[in-house]
Amino acid sequence: MVHQINRVFIKFKDVFQGRQDEIRNFIVNHFEKDFKERIVEKIERIDATEKIGITGFRDNLSSWRDSDRNIIISTCLIVGGKQKRYDYKIVFLKEKFHSNDIERIKKALNEVDNLRDKLKLKIAVVKLDSATKLAKEMNIPIYMEELEEVKEEITTLEKDFNKKLDDLVENLRIHRENNNINEALQDCDDIVEISKSINRIDLMDKYNEITNRIMTEMIADKEKRELSFEKILDLKTQMNKNRERKNLTEAIVICKEIIQIAKSNEMIDEIEKYTQILDQLENEKLILEDKKKTLINELKELDEEIEFTLANDKLEEALNYSEKCVQISMTLENNDLIKKYQFISERIQKRIADVKEQNKKLLTELEELEQKITIERGNNNLELAMDLCEKIIQLSRALNRIDLMDKYSDILTQIKNDIENQKATKQNFEDLKIAIERLNKEGLDELYRNKLIESLGKYKEIKELLIRYIE
Repeated sequence: MVHQINRVFIKFKDVFQGRQDEIRNFIVNHFEKDFKERIVEKIERIDATEKIGITGFRDNLSSWRDSDRNIIISTCLIVGGKQKRYDYKIVFLKEKFHSNDIERIKKALNEVDNLRDKLKLKIAVVKLDSATKLAKEMNIPIYMEELEEVKEEITTLEKDFNKKLDDLVENLRIHRENNNINEALQDCDDIVEISKSINRIDLMDKYNEITNRIMTEMIADKEKRELSFEKILDLKTQMNKNRERKNLTEAIVICKEIIQIAKSNEMIDEIEKYTQILDQLENEKLILEDKKKTLINELKELDEEIEFTLANDKLEEALNYSEKCVQISMTLENNDLIKKYQFISERIQKRIADVKEQNKKLLTELEELEQKITIERGNNNLELAMDLCEKIIQLSRALNRIDLMDKYSDILTQIKNDIENQKATKQNFEDLKIAIERLNKEGLDELYRNKLIESLGKYKEIKELLIRYIE
């Protein structure tokens, strides 16, 4: 009965504005018996939008019957951004027919639908003719019209299948010309299947025979193709090994040989597969060549950096550059360059070791000088301490010990200041001594002349000089 309901919806599809599937399912669930026992004459769409103001906009479907037991189904939906309500009135014929005869016609229609689904079109047409004859005898126009429509549909479907047959026959011709065996066999299977559905026994026999002939050709071709596949597999292994080793030129040559074998045996899948691999290999080769150019340029720049850093005694930097050159040379797989930069690295490492040994000795000497400075400053041998300090600064510069250079530059300044202060103190003492000797002589002279007050004044001056000196 679902088939009949579907036919009604197809026939009146232009009546519905939306939610057609929901309405059909609603009918199947609630009114299937009506469609089984009665004939649908028409379906009317009634615009009932004004009732939304009374009943509101409802998501669910609702239904009722009129006085003639016709079915009305109400639905709300959005049309063009506006709320709409449509009532669909399903009108049934009022004529009374014998229910058994109607049931026979409906059963015939259901059988036709099943036969059409199974592509048994010739049998479906026979069933339709039988049902049409019964409808004419009963004088039921609505069923006669529906039966004619179904017959037209099957006739159209049969024409479509004949068109498919023509296309498949053409495809088969092309596939056989191109020796596409599997595709040709599939074409034959499809032709036989369609021929069976439309009762074309002549085509079934013909293409079953062609299928057997193709199978015979396949057996004859099998051994040749198997040998070609073995050769392709062997070449594939060689190609992959060269690809892994970055011998891309050799890998490309082998890949082209595989494609040639595949073409001679019309192995379409293999041709497509290895054509893609060939494109990949050629792209990888271009990338590798560009990478090599980049690495060679980088190698030249690093080589210049090595010369510059060695000239400026920046041995650790030079060693870092040379080791990078070794790595690049390995990537380039250039044994001469590998040997060259390994030799340079070894020479730089030896120089670094010599410098470290020399620096070790200088550090020992530096430590000894630091101890001597402390001793000489303690003994107030400032001139000797100053000489030792200048020597430490020289050693610190050689060792690139900025911390020691700063430290002993400050100490050297202190020592120089101490020496200057010492000299000033000595000069002040000499000046004091001369002044005291002069005042002492003047005081004695005044005493000899019995000028006691003047003599006492001179000695007071001596006292003041001594006090100021002590302070």
